[in-house]
Amino acid sequence: MENFLILKFDTPASDIGMIKRYLRDNGNSEQIDLLVKECIGLSRDSFDCRVCSAEFPVETHGDNVCLGDVTVKSKSLAEHLENCNKAVVFGATVGIGIDRLIMKYSSLSAVKALCLDAIGSEMIENVCDLFNQRINAEYQSTCSRFSPGYGDLPIEFQREIFAILNLNKNLGVYLTEGMQMTPSKSVTAIIGANK
Repeated sequence: MENFLILKFDTPASDIGMIKRYLRDNGNSEQIDLLVKECIGLSRDSFDCRVCSAEFPVETHGDNVCLGDVTVKSKSLAEHLENCNKAVVFGATVGIGIDRLIMKYSSLSAVKALCLDAIGSEMIENVCDLFNQRINAEYQSTCSRFSPGYGDLPIEFQREIFAILNLNKNLGVYLTEGMQMTPSKSVTAIIGANK
């Protein structure tokens, strides 16, 4: 394992258009815009945006992918990383605050809870994009993020990522028996790269 990092990001600006996409709202409803703006205001102080990552040498042997000392069988991941000599494995979260806010509003206003959930989803994607930009600047070339559950990469590979990055300790992110992450607005992924 090389280049182990724990990063904290300032809370990125929210994109109302993207939040509305998560809400599956394609129209120009002023009422929805007002709701989204209100919920952005409610959630403003709820985020703790952090990423934990490490770089590993990557080798593919048929359907087997070796990330340092960890091997996983996945044709999809092997194809995705076939032209890469490094892999950046990372976990990202926006913290537990947004989950608490969603839970609070689930009993007060289902519409606001739904909107807050969409804001949390958009925020974790923003954090992953910021981290991706940082990785793109460090390497000669990179490929897109690839997460457990994509293609034939088993969702259970989350356990390996949690273990190698110690996400419980380093980010306060936990994995349930059903492979769900807590806080819920958290992501694990692999970015292929070349140095």
